[in-house]
Amino acid sequence: MSNEISGTEVPVTRLDRILAVSSLTLIVAAVICFVVMIIGSMITVDFGTPFWTIITGVMYYGLPLGVLLFFTLLISNTVRRAKLAKAARSNQQR
Repeated sequence: MSNEISGTEVPVTRLDRILAVSSLTLIVAAVICFVVMIIGSMITVDFGTPFWTIITGVMYYGLPLGVLLFFTLLISNTVRRAKLAKAARSNQQR
C-alpha cells in the first residue's frame, strides 16, 4: 500500500474516520432504540425504569446528533476538496 496521494484523491484523516463511525453508530443505535420502543409499547412494559429512560434518551438525541456529525463530515470534506482543487489549479497555471 502506498502513502502517496494522486492529484484527484482526497486524503482521509483520522477525524474523518471518527466522524463517520460515530455518525453511523449513533444513527443505527437510534433506529434500533426506536424499534425497541415500538415493540415495548406493543407488549405494554413499564417505561418508568432506568433502562427505558436510557433507550428513550438514545432515541431522542442519537439521531439528531448523528445527522449533525454526518453534516460536519460532509462540510469538512467539501472544504478540503475545494482547497485541493484551488491548489491544483494554481499549480497548473504556473
